[in-house]
Order: sequence, then structure tokens, then C-alpha cells
Amino acid sequence: IRLPEDIEYKLGMPLLGVVPHARKSDPDTEMADPKSAIAEAYNSLRGALLYSTPDGLPRVLMVTSAQPAEGKTTTSFSIATSLARMGKRVVLVDADMRRPSLHRRIDSDNEAGLSTLLTTHERPETVINPTHVPNLSLITSGPIPPSPTELLSGGRLEQILQDMAALFDVVVVDCPPILGLADAPMISALADGVVFVVEADRSRHG
Repeated sequence: IRLPEDIEYKLGMPLLGVVPHARKSDPDTEMADPKSAIAEAYNSLRGALLYSTPDGLPRVLMVTSAQPAEGKTTTSFSIATSLARMGKRVVLVDADMRRPSLHRRIDSDNEAGLSTLLTTHERPETVINPTHVPNLSLITSGPIPPSPTELLSGGRLEQILQDMAALFDVVVVDCPPILGLADAPMISALADGVVFVVEADRSRHG
């Protein structure tokens, strides 16, 4: 996968947007500048998502990739931030209970989160964290469980997503990569839409 055209030709999927590499080591710094190329690219992606289905923006939106470190967490955070800035109430959920990272963005201890909700009857409100972005909340992964796949395969996750969709305009779920793991395919069955992040010059068609 080298060119934007490869997405539709080789994968048969609609292209939502193209995000350039960060010129600096930290893409968050560039995204903070609304005039940067990365910020403009994610704003364009937001526009594509608003008209991505006949019903408009999916209420539960999942973000994943084929392999680790392709930019899915940065993308999920950027989508959630961009939607929140246009006035939508958004919750970003870290469903990567193998290598969670979103809690570091708000300096959370990650003592309670999604895994807490999956193993108890707590309501989502008890683990929602505010962020520095107005209208954007975050649910961290919580303590890493011994078997994330078994935890996610129960019926509890569907109820949690429904509860959050009732509280927020949009639920953005940051998921683990697809290859070698069953987590993301299971979560995708409960999502209204899936954003698949592909790093150029790395992923092969297969």
C-alpha cells in the first residue's frame, strides 16, 4: 500500500482521508496547531466521516489497523478531539487492553476503566475522565486483564456501548490491531462503523 489509490483498488474500501507524517517526533504538537498539515488532514477526515453513511456520522465508531504502531491511537484521539471541537459530546474509549496508551494523555493512573466495567455492574459514569478538550471525555482501559479476548466476548460490552451511546453523541473506540488478535473483530460487530488505519509503504495487500 503506497498510494491513496491503492486503498480502493487493492482493498476495495472507501478512502476517508490521507494524513501526512509528522515533521516532528510528536504528532500531538503539530495537531495543536490548527494550521498544520496534520490538523488540516484530520479536519478533512472528520468531514468525510460526517457523510460516511446514509444516516451520517456513526454513533459508535471503532478505529483499528492491521499491525501495531500504524497510527490508530493518534487517529482515534484526533477524530474524537475534532468532533468535540465542533460541539458534539464525545467519549473516547481505550479498548486496547494489551498495550493501552490513552491514559497517558491525561496523566491517569488507569486504576479503573473499561476492564472495570466489564468485570462489574458499575455504570460508565463512574469511570469517565474529563479532558482538557471541551465536550471530550475519556474512558481508559483499566487494569490489564489476564485474558482480554474472553472479557470482551461476553455480552457486557454491548450493554456498555449502548449506555455510552445514550450519554454521548459519539462513542469512539480505540482498538488493538487486527492481525493475530480476536479483540477488534469482536468489537467491530458492535460498532456502527470502522475506520481502518493503514500506514503507507509498510502494509502489503495480503
